[in-house]
Amino acid sequence: MGANLTQFTQWYEQNQKELLAQAEQDKEKNKRLGAKFLIDWPLERLKSLALDEYVTGKGPQNKSFCYEIESGKYRDLYLGIRGGTAGKFGIYWSKKHNAYYDQNNKVIAENELDQQFFRLKADLVAIVTKGLNADFSDPVFQSRQSTNSFFGRSAMVTKLLCAYSTTPVFSGINLNKDQKTVWGPMLSLEAQGGVYKQNYELTRLISEKYPQLDGALLSSLLWWYRNASLDVNEQEKEVVNLKAKTDFKNKYTSALLTSKNIIFHGAPGTGKSYLAKEIATDIISAGQFTDYTQLTAEQKQQIEFVQFHPSYDYTDFVEGLRPRTNADGSMGFELQDGIFKKFVGRAQKNLINSKKSKSAIEKEVSVQEMITDYFANIELGVDELTTTRGTKFYITDADENHINVSIPENAIADKLSLSVDTIKQMLTSGRKFKQVTDITRFFGKLNGTQSYSYDLAIFKAIKATQTSLAKPTVQPEKLKPYIFIIDEINRGEIAKIFGELFFSIDPGYRGPAGEVTTQYASLHDDHEEKFFIPENVYIVGTMNDIDRSVDTFDFAMRRRFRFIEIKAGERIGMLDSLENAAEAKQRMNALNNAIAMVEELNENYQIGAAYFLKLKTLTFDQLWTDYLEPLLQDYIHGMQDETKIMVRLAQAYDHSKVGSTDHGIEN
Repeated sequence: MGANLTQFTQWYEQNQKELLAQAEQDKEKNKRLGAKFLIDWPLERLKSLALDEYVTGKGPQNKSFCYEIESGKYRDLYLGIRGGTAGKFGIYWSKKHNAYYDQNNKVIAENELDQQFFRLKADLVAIVTKGLNADFSDPVFQSRQSTNSFFGRSAMVTKLLCAYSTTPVFSGINLNKDQKTVWGPMLSLEAQGGVYKQNYELTRLISEKYPQLDGALLSSLLWWYRNASLDVNEQEKEVVNLKAKTDFKNKYTSALLTSKNIIFHGAPGTGKSYLAKEIATDIISAGQFTDYTQLTAEQKQQIEFVQFHPSYDYTDFVEGLRPRTNADGSMGFELQDGIFKKFVGRAQKNLINSKKSKSAIEKEVSVQEMITDYFANIELGVDELTTTRGTKFYITDADENHINVSIPENAIADKLSLSVDTIKQMLTSGRKFKQVTDITRFFGKLNGTQSYSYDLAIFKAIKATQTSLAKPTVQPEKLKPYIFIIDEINRGEIAKIFGELFFSIDPGYRGPAGEVTTQYASLHDDHEEKFFIPENVYIVGTMNDIDRSVDTFDFAMRRRFRFIEIKAGERIGMLDSLENAAEAKQRMNALNNAIAMVEELNENYQIGAAYFLKLKTLTFDQLWTDYLEPLLQDYIHGMQDETKIMVRLAQAYDHSKVGSTDHGIEN
């Protein structure tokens, strides 16, 4: 763990006297509260808790464990955990619906309740016990693979670690918040151990420097330091901050900017996919418009759209081997980036370029022109090149990423694929590379590779044919937002598609903090290359709540997205463009009210405005018979009195043929 306590040290020593006086008072308060807490809720009691002793939702008189630590007697013990939904406790009681709900706010079946609570309780005891023993090497604390349901509930777990520690070795601060701006710069976050190990080590390091400061005092001091740091960061921030804008056209735009990942869910036809493009356009146009067609071709490169389906997989999304025809007509396979990795590559390039000086960009453009000019003046497969050892070879093919060469004299490996980026870095450096060892040292490698001999030969050939090029005209690149839209995200097998990107996709691990090794890393030009999702990438998903695949949506992925429901009536303004908008709205509302009255249906089965946009080319009767009626029949199939239900729905819609023999009864 790399540590840097310089800023904390300066802040603490400048304000030491005042800070310690207040922190001592807080320490005494926590000491008194902590003693009572251990009497009421000893760790052994957690192991034998009954369900109603645990859950919140049954009122103050219940004095349950979750109620007491969130809102009751111990709400101010070390750190508060209020906020969010009751789902954060894993199981809670809904007085309104007279039922127990899970972390995803879904009713728990009575026959599953005991088993779910048993697992939940075991997870809580395990993470607290192992944390108290500082056993951060345990799989419970593996950020990318932990199956413990409390691993991501850092505020609650940190509060309990502080409360149950016999000595104050943890600080009462939730390090998941402000990780990149405050805690990460102080002490790097590790995948193994996560914020819990980071908290433990940060407390230890500060205590070693200032022996009078233990976790009890640091609970207050680190909170005050966090507030002071954020104030400074805001004052120094001069770059464009999209989150601060309040004049966007779409009301959901700020939700995406704040949360990084959102999923629009709801009834079918509510315009979720269209809404996703509206928001993306709103962000990219800086709030000027929401019509995707108004974006320039360059701006559209900042948006990517993909639709998941059951056969979609990792090789489509991230990277995989794809067949290709070689220059000699033979077949082979090459590693190709999937749609998401290509998109992230564009965003990363923008992020990197936005930090470069104008002169650095000019140099890179000049190098690219040198390479382009060289390949425009050679004959592929004919012009001969020679390595320093006299091996003859030919360039057979080249694209923006690779240069493929043929080596007739090499009986074992007569073909080789070289990295264009390697040549670019050598040319951009301005160095004179005379032998392979120069390249090895330049890239910081202990040993050279076979490809370096051919890289050197091509480098020398480009330099030898270099002509005097005009100085390119470039402008410094601004940091841009990139929005990736995943339509029907729940229809794909999420674990199979994202793979190890589960970790990187987390909004809290954007940038190098969330870097992972992809499955085909051994085939990369640089085997040590890591993949991460930069800060300027935003992800929007859409899903229909009645889709049968919703229930299989990965819980780990659910934690990484903010879910926003789009109700059928919410997007009714989409119909304003219709000539008969008023009638369309009246029929849609009447039909949806009738659907809501069907006992076994709910608002997730209501009809969205997107269906009614078909009235641009259809009559109301055609819309009913060709689209709405088949859909509704599928909804109510197998219900008692489905024929009568269908007639009531048709009457609500005001279909002209209600009462016909199609429905089997009189109107």
